Amino acid sequence: IIALIGLVEAKAKKDRTLIIGGGVAGIHMGYRLQQRGESTEIWEMSDVLGGKAKVQYEDEGGATLDIGGVFFPTIAYRECFKLFKELGLKNLDDMKRYTNGLNIDPAAACYFANDFNKCDSAMISDEQYTAPIPLLLSSLSRGMLLMQEEGYFGQFVQQTTLLGYDWTSPTFDLGSLAVQTIVNELELYGQLLDTYTDNAYSNPDDLSNPFNKYGFPMNTEATKEYLNQTILEFLRENNMFFFRALAEYYHERQGYGLFEDTPLYYFAMWFSPQLVQLVIKVVTQSRLPEEFDGWTYLIKRGVAGLLNLMVVEADLNVLFQRKVTEVKSVD
Repeated sequence: IIALIGLVEAKAKKDRTLIIGGGVAGIHMGYRLQQRGESTEIWEMSDVLGGKAKVQYEDEGGATLDIGGVFFPTIAYRECFKLFKELGLKNLDDMKRYTNGLNIDPAAACYFANDFNKCDSAMISDEQYTAPIPLLLSSLSRGMLLMQEEGYFGQFVQQTTLLGYDWTSPTFDLGSLAVQTIVNELELYGQLLDTYTDNAYSNPDDLSNPFNKYGFPMNTEATKEYLNQTILEFLRENNMFFFRALAEYYHERQGYGLFEDTPLYYFAMWFSPQLVQLVIKVVTQSRLPEEFDGWTYLIKRGVAGLLNLMVVEADLNVLFQRKVTEVKSVD
């Protein structure tokens, strides 16, 4: 979760820190500074906390939607779980374990269940086709849809036929083909980024490599130019459809932005060498029990509830509807 904030040191009758923005970063910074005994004041331009992670209400008494980061996997969010424990969020009254299933859109479900030429999304009812299925199967159906939409499906059939896959055979296993294709796309992704990450994907366990440890690509002009393209441009150029379907589920539904708007630089930092290795093991079902890194959880109160807890615990002074229009440097 990333929130952009402005931080101004102000001198009044006593020192204080003024934090611009009541999002995740602003509230957490105020919380930590207050713990150190430093006086803070937080200005938020809206009338609610959260920024990009706020709660959206459908209407009075209606549904709520947490539009920020919702999923917290223990493998990647260890610092968050330390904070949860610090704030007392430590049992099933506060956290809910997420199971690996999802409701897919009706068109994707139809393509998955039927012949690819028999689906008309305008004629499919939600009740008929929307059902919980494993994420890998959802990626399969979504990847097929993307191929159809972008005119690549015929080429994909031709290429895989040359590799020995018989699409006309009654025993043809589309699932195994999809798994192998995802693995191939993940490996290609690593190969293409290796040059710009000091060979991090070739040796993902080398934690002396800054990219493996911190997720920052090399500081070169070639790297900046290559990683400045959007994620969608990169995936389309390299015909990565199953990988795209798998990655967009995590990326877009976490509130990280849309592939057509987000630079590849950001995605490269997030989809790291270690994560690539993990996903390959998951989709090929080769992950050993001792490699299990824990479950993914959701906070029942949502991210906004977490921010409210920090405000209360640290007795933060938050002023709403305070919009900063100009910042001046004073000697």
